[in-house]
Amino acid sequence: MLAQGQGAIVHVSSGAAQIARPTSLPYSAAKAALNAYSKGLASELGPHGIRVNVVSPGFISTSRIDELAKEQNTDPDTLTAQIAASLQIPLARAGTAEEAAQLILFLVSPAASYVTGTQIKIDGGAFPVV
Repeated sequence: MLAQGQGAIVHVSSGAAQIARPTSLPYSAAKAALNAYSKGLASELGPHGIRVNVVSPGFISTSRIDELAKEQNTDPDTLTAQIAASLQIPLARAGTAEEAAQLILFLVSPAASYVTGTQIKIDGGAFPVV
């Protein structure tokens, strides 16, 4: 990227970086460090035409939901709805991997040529932080 004088890096973090819970302190600390690293890297690499951004997914429906549903003897849609309700997601559903991928695709595209050093949450409005 340095040789080309352009490029885009997207790190995948988590809203947990901003809401440290006792049950996930190491994870939260690691994601907070990734966010800080990304911000610094954006400043360092910007003059070389390289953009660095962070995407922080919230509750995204993955194959893990199927596994958990099987363990709990329920169907994936019911479990997904229960989790979304417990997280009080304003959009009242889980996100999809495709939705997260579309955001990342945007950030690496020329359409985002002036976007760098930012963190974008894709969480259906779940994380109550500014």
